[in-house]
Amino acid sequence: MGTPDSYVSLHNHTEHSTLDGLSRLNELCEAAAADGSPAVGITDHGTMSGTFKFAAAARKAGVKPLMGFEAYLAIGSRHDQNSIEIPRDDAESDADDDGTGKGSTKVKRYEHITLLASDTDGWANLCKLTSFSHDSFWYKPRIDFELMAEHNRGIIALTGCLGGPVAGRLLRGDTDGAYQAAADLVEMYGRTNVFAEVMDHGIAVERVLMPQLVELAKHFGIRTVATNDTHFVSEGDAHAHDAWLCVAQNKKVADDERWRFNGAGYHMRTAAEMRALFDDQNGTSEAVDSTLLIAERCADNILPESRLRLPKYTSPEMGDRDSDKYLYDLVVEGARARFGTLTDKIKARLRFEFDMISSKGLSDYFLIQWDIICEARRRGIRVGPGRGSAAGCLISYCLTIVNVDPLENDLLFERFLNPDRVSMPDIDTDYDSAGRDEMIRYTAERFGLDFVARIGTFGQALSRRSIRDAARVLDLAPIGDELARLVPIGANGKPASIESMIAATQGNAVVAAADGDDAWGETSAGSNSGSTRDSSVNAAARDFMAAAQASELHRQVFELAAAFENRINQEGIHACGVVVADEPLYGMVPLRTDHKKGPNQGQLVTQWDGKDIDTFGLLKMDFLALLNLDIITACEKFIRARSGEEVDGDNPPIFPAGTGATALTRRGEPFTALEQERVERTWALIRSGRTSGVFQLESRGMTELCTKVEASSLAELSAIIALFRPGPLAANMHVHYADRKHGVEEIDYGIFTKGSANEAAEQAAIATVLGDSLGVCLTGDTRVYSLSRGHLINLDDVRVGETVQGVNDDLLPAPGRVAKVVNQGARPVREVKFISGASLRATDEHPFLTPRGWVPASDLRPGDVVAAPKSYLPPRQPVTGPTTVEAKVLGYLLGDGSLSAAHNVAFVNPDTALLDAYRTAVDSVFGPQHYTPTPRARGVTTLNTSSGSGGGSTPGPVLTWLRSLGLKAPATRWRDGGPTSAEKFVPERFLSANEDVVAALLAALWDCDGSVSRPGTSLSFSYKTISRQLAEDVQFLLLRLGIRSQLCPSPYVTDAGGQEVAFQITTGDSVGFRQIAMLMSSADKRDRALNGRGRRYSSHSAIPSDIVVQAIEAAGCRVRPFCESVGISRSSIRRSGTRNVGSSVVAKVAEHTGDAGLVRLLNTNWERVTSNTVTGKSEVVYDIEVDGIHNFVANGVVVHNCIFQESMMRLGSVVAGFGPSERNRLQKAVSKKIKEEVDAVGEMFFAGGVSDAAMDGTPKLAFAETTVSRVWDAIKGAAAYAFNASHSYAYAWLAYCTAYLKANWTAEYGAALLSVTEKAERRQMVLAALRKDGVTVLGPSVNESRFTTSVDESGAVRIGLSEIKDVGSDIVHLIDERDANGPFTSLSDVAVRVKWTPDGETKPKSIPSDKLVALIEAGAFDDFGPRLGQAMIAKAVSKAPSIAVIDAEWPQLERAARERDRLKVLLSPHPLATMHDLRSWRSRAGERPCSVANIPTNDGDRCLVLGMIASWEERAYSGGRMARFTLEGSTGSLEGVVWAGTVRKLAELGTTPKPGVIAAVQGRVAIRELRTHDDGGAESDTGQAAEETIELLGNDVFLVNVDDPMRLDLEPGPVLDLSVDVFDLQLVTAPSAPGTTEPCRALSDPVGETSASAEPEPEVAGPQAGVAAPPEPPIERPMSAPRARPVDPALAERTAMAPAPSQVTNDVPDTPSAVSTVPVSFPGVVTELERGLSTLSPVHGALIGGHLYLAVTKGAGVITPRSVRILLDTHFPGLWGLIAERLRDSPPRRGTMVALPTRPTWTTPVWAIQACDRPVVELVQEMTDAGAHTDALSELHSH
Repeated sequence: MGTPDSYVSLHNHTEHSTLDGLSRLNELCEAAAADGSPAVGITDHGTMSGTFKFAAAARKAGVKPLMGFEAYLAIGSRHDQNSIEIPRDDAESDADDDGTGKGSTKVKRYEHITLLASDTDGWANLCKLTSFSHDSFWYKPRIDFELMAEHNRGIIALTGCLGGPVAGRLLRGDTDGAYQAAADLVEMYGRTNVFAEVMDHGIAVERVLMPQLVELAKHFGIRTVATNDTHFVSEGDAHAHDAWLCVAQNKKVADDERWRFNGAGYHMRTAAEMRALFDDQNGTSEAVDSTLLIAERCADNILPESRLRLPKYTSPEMGDRDSDKYLYDLVVEGARARFGTLTDKIKARLRFEFDMISSKGLSDYFLIQWDIICEARRRGIRVGPGRGSAAGCLISYCLTIVNVDPLENDLLFERFLNPDRVSMPDIDTDYDSAGRDEMIRYTAERFGLDFVARIGTFGQALSRRSIRDAARVLDLAPIGDELARLVPIGANGKPASIESMIAATQGNAVVAAADGDDAWGETSAGSNSGSTRDSSVNAAARDFMAAAQASELHRQVFELAAAFENRINQEGIHACGVVVADEPLYGMVPLRTDHKKGPNQGQLVTQWDGKDIDTFGLLKMDFLALLNLDIITACEKFIRARSGEEVDGDNPPIFPAGTGATALTRRGEPFTALEQERVERTWALIRSGRTSGVFQLESRGMTELCTKVEASSLAELSAIIALFRPGPLAANMHVHYADRKHGVEEIDYGIFTKGSANEAAEQAAIATVLGDSLGVCLTGDTRVYSLSRGHLINLDDVRVGETVQGVNDDLLPAPGRVAKVVNQGARPVREVKFISGASLRATDEHPFLTPRGWVPASDLRPGDVVAAPKSYLPPRQPVTGPTTVEAKVLGYLLGDGSLSAAHNVAFVNPDTALLDAYRTAVDSVFGPQHYTPTPRARGVTTLNTSSGSGGGSTPGPVLTWLRSLGLKAPATRWRDGGPTSAEKFVPERFLSANEDVVAALLAALWDCDGSVSRPGTSLSFSYKTISRQLAEDVQFLLLRLGIRSQLCPSPYVTDAGGQEVAFQITTGDSVGFRQIAMLMSSADKRDRALNGRGRRYSSHSAIPSDIVVQAIEAAGCRVRPFCESVGISRSSIRRSGTRNVGSSVVAKVAEHTGDAGLVRLLNTNWERVTSNTVTGKSEVVYDIEVDGIHNFVANGVVVHNCIFQESMMRLGSVVAGFGPSERNRLQKAVSKKIKEEVDAVGEMFFAGGVSDAAMDGTPKLAFAETTVSRVWDAIKGAAAYAFNASHSYAYAWLAYCTAYLKANWTAEYGAALLSVTEKAERRQMVLAALRKDGVTVLGPSVNESRFTTSVDESGAVRIGLSEIKDVGSDIVHLIDERDANGPFTSLSDVAVRVKWTPDGETKPKSIPSDKLVALIEAGAFDDFGPRLGQAMIAKAVSKAPSIAVIDAEWPQLERAARERDRLKVLLSPHPLATMHDLRSWRSRAGERPCSVANIPTNDGDRCLVLGMIASWEERAYSGGRMARFTLEGSTGSLEGVVWAGTVRKLAELGTTPKPGVIAAVQGRVAIRELRTHDDGGAESDTGQAAEETIELLGNDVFLVNVDDPMRLDLEPGPVLDLSVDVFDLQLVTAPSAPGTTEPCRALSDPVGETSASAEPEPEVAGPQAGVAAPPEPPIERPMSAPRARPVDPALAERTAMAPAPSQVTNDVPDTPSAVSTVPVSFPGVVTELERGLSTLSPVHGALIGGHLYLAVTKGAGVITPRSVRILLDTHFPGLWGLIAERLRDSPPRRGTMVALPTRPTWTTPVWAIQACDRPVVELVQEMTDAGAHTDALSELHSH
């Protein structure tokens, strides 16, 4: 195998060695093939996850795949957790070693050994080893020699690297252990299957060990083998790989203590490199040859065959029946249950389907599906109605696998299963969210734990993660955050890739290509100069790329991130995918185990991903969770509880609206009057658009479509669901559908039937097929840009699978994969011409992308503009292409070269500088050449070029090179000549070259035949040639660089006086042209190009004026003043007419208005239509389907198409009389584009179409030949855009079911929605919808609420107690106690009565105080007193039940915020309803705000809206960072958005709003849908909900300060008083009179230890006998002071410089302080305080400036966390969690003061924890002197 001097790399780690290997599978295999290696191995760490893809990549590259893995070998037995200690800097250390150990050693828990499979037995055993290794998982999945011996057949063992059991032990001096390990391996595998592994990475110990390993090999009679432990492909990837290791270790590249590879050379070494390392001198000359020997011994294909692997179904109920018979009996039974009497139509359909299923051996598949679904229903788990094409299967319907009747809805079985399908059909099943995991576990138990596994996935590092990882390991985290924040979010909701951002901003050299990394050269080659250079266009890409090159450090982060991007960085588990195998999975595929704790722990998981599993042929099932099913279940429960009625939410009655009186059920029975009423009510709800919470129908756009279409049948509901997706929406298909239904637009199929004698009948027949889509269809043609090939190609040459260019939703260039290519035959076409010189021939229906959306070709008018890309993206395939010097040579010769001669080439030019430049370039590429100059007329010199040898008849190297590029004469002229000037073109190799090469080629062309305008004129650049092809190639290359140009014919007169036509390319983009100009050799042209004044925008890119005017007026401006203020000529903007506005003007308007629509329009160029004419000819036209973006660039402009799918197959039946077999053949022929089959089916179609009998002999309409021909042409074009009607019907059925429940049980349905909805914004939408529907929603109550949301007898919805945040499931005991012993009377009653003893315990439990607080904050105790007052006593109430509730309440905003946090909605009256002072608020400009309820309703109205910020969520988008917010008023809410400039300004000012604050938002009203809904990926949610019809586009946000005090009315009680000696704090009942010395009991006195004669203190005490009452008036309660605010930052700065504790004095001033005092009262909690503080130091406190100051004075001098927590939890709930860590880390010392806000709110974060070693008197005096709230200070007597 291979050549004698070749080499096979056996030991290779790919990116599947997670965060260790960096090699991509295809790159590894391609590198091996490039080196001439016959094979290549894969040996990832502990996994075989990459083997299936590796085998495909190797076969594609033409090398043999060698399967293996590097196993983790346990130290001793795998059943034990043994480890050893090795030197910390030992060469055998691993990246996985955790660094633990003592001193200079570290812990090693495993060794490495390399295992390869030589045959199928070896594959099975490797699969078992890697799978069983997870049974002994300890840090890593481990095996041991015992397990290896059990599974030893077919395996070749290499002794491993320095961390292996042989080399590692030799390294540690354990020679006996090394020899014993080798002996064990030889005993296991035999001498011929064990090889001593040697490596050389320049590590000293490797070379020391090499002779020892050679000696060991001789001792055992085994061979040595040379490996390289490859971890990356190119040598230049070493730095990226080293950094990748840091990502795994969470270390930095500069860290000295991190693990790194020793030595060098861990790349894919060549055979030459390996043979240079291992030779006779070190005794390892055989080692490289051994790699060839091993490769030769390994079989070519050891993976099991990829085939259908369907398990055999078995059940005791089957008896002696086989699967076919059992399925047949079940189907018949189910059909009778569904239909009652089986009609001939039902029997025929069942017979057809059953024969198909049985013949394909799929009966077991249906039985398995049926078994699982039946078990789910038996367990009470709700199952969905079915998904996808399974709805077209009547057998699935009879088995209750799906719940949509395919006969009633005319769904085709062939879409689900056809005779030619070789893979298993796909039935995705929805379960309720709680039952999905349970059914996965059942499937494993039912069909065998070894036969069932979850499907594994691979996580990849996307752009943001890659950037942050790269920055972190480089210790440049701030740069990483900066760049990551600038990454925009794409249309798919994911961060834009680095590759796409490079492609979107081409034109500036951002990064240099990594050494040896061709992909970098390709990525940086393309151009989108407009989006990079234009300050107003593509702001996000501009900001990112500018930041990425801002400094060398930024570039380092960027380049490293690009190397990280899309590398596998973790393994995962598919959310719903499950495999069921026909034999044990062990030994067939590699497996792993789910080690994550939870219900699925221990489940098997395939190491291969879903694509591998599907290709391999295993049965793959999807178990999906659909929240709407939970809603149906909950609604049924609420209906049953309220009325006792049993409602089947899965099978509601249904008939088209208005037909109830005559409609019949499926069993042929009439509907009852109540059923008719409920069905009509359902359709009325859908028609009215009141579909919030209804599956698939709740987005604003869908509700509008429901009202416009007025859907009245399941078919119409299915149609609008199918139409409401990006492709049909873009083509306005939904609008056409609605208009045609209501007769606004005529339904006309004359395109097919025109001229037929029987036109009416034919149209009627066709309408029966196209009625669902009402005649909407699209087609297209011409040339496209192939990123796969790097140049423009004919549409009929496009191949399925290659990548073409289109635009994304933001109109930025985007790639898309071609899914299908269809020849549509000859059709009438029209020609549309554009200002750029391009033209496009298309059918009338073909849509073009305009600023107003998609417009058919027939509707385009001169002056209209059509989207055209700003640049062509860089080629997708790696380009190992020409150099810039070669490009120069080619450019000179294409420009002024004479290439037509057979044996020589000449350069003709008058400029001596160019002649010299030509010589220099040629000599640089080909070596010194011989030049013969010949003077010509007008100073021109002809420079003939030859090699100087061989004479004139031998072509030189330059000419030979040109011929190799394809620059040859046409075969019709002569064989050896070259092209004339009119035949020149740019070879494909240069069309797909990188950006630098393209620029160099264009520079050389411009040196020769290009021109630059003279000084004093508008700067422009022109290139003229008589070759049309060369002109088009130049225009293409300019667009590669992002330079838009015009191509125009230019007539001229020849020297002989004849008339000829040249072709001139012209551009005015001086900024983009600079990169070309800098490479030009012509000094004069270069200087003019670089120094002249030019434009940024392409002169012919413009946008309709009325769109610009609308943006200006929407910003609240009038056009003329606006133009004057921003420096725009008023004449450039007209309100009406066909005038367009240039891009530079549009950019200024966008910049000053902030209009997002204009910014989006500037992301692309707009080509002006110059003419649109019917050609009068029919031409063959083509169509392609592009995945993802659903559009493509054709002849330089953006086009699109899409239609329904089943229509094609039905047309086969209606027109040609096709039966099932013929329809299947039709679908395959046109979708696969097999010409012979298309022609054959076409003949059948034509014959059947003109016949009056169908294929089965039944009568049919005979169509005219012209009609049949036109329909056939349409079918061939339609196939590419097939849409699955079965899928839309299944979704329509679930939509109807949920609408039926909502229409007839609105309250119950609303309660169900709330009971399963957790997201705050979603709950708020549900609440708003319920209120709109007239349903009352009540808050939680401990005496009224059930466990979950419920509906009371009056029809009001009551929130459930378990739905309160942090309450938990134990709240059920409260409900049980209430139900058993009656309602509660107080908070204390709940605390005392609710007791329970958990299972297995003896001590009863009660509701913890934190859960009581949660209930209080949610309003569940509102009947018993104010919330704050109850929260203050919640901790003590269980021990002191008689404590009275304090009359205290939170500020309104905080109360609302706490309630919202607990319930995720606000049910109490809104705070704004009572904050009347806000009416007087004005903006800085004096503008009065409006309320949310009174916002203007006209689109574009300017307004200032005041409300409470309910939510504020920031995210990245194409222009930077935006924020979506919800602004609440007292009676409603308003959603809005602010864009990047406003978000940035708010952040800089520190005024970014938080939920709960009052704010005024200035902006304009937008009445439009910002998002459209697509069902993809939405299976776990109820769909998109958007009831609001108005959004606010904000441009400024003002925070509003409000007077919102806490209410606190305290009864007289015990106080902590500062009027006594500060160092002997006492507990007294009232302040002592001045001068009194009445002793008081100390706080530290034990409770209950007073003398027998003493009277016990009352819980709430007044003045005691013998204690004089204070002579002064009652003191104002300090906590109610409205002027409280945080401590002045200046004070914080001063207190930070306080004296040390030693400086604190206890001296008492002689004179009283001027500072007054107020006691701080803690009523009703004496017992708890005394218990908590009885053993602690005396504590004193003062209320100063709205902060409670606590100070330690005596004793140990420490406030413990426990003492503070008691105080805070009792009086200031929630504060403890915010400060506990601070107090724990730095306990206050003697004399310390700790400041805590007494009015904590979410809008005022608790930031102030001030501390100083200062006497209290001094600190308070200092605050007083500073003017710190003297009116709120306490009287503090001198000491």
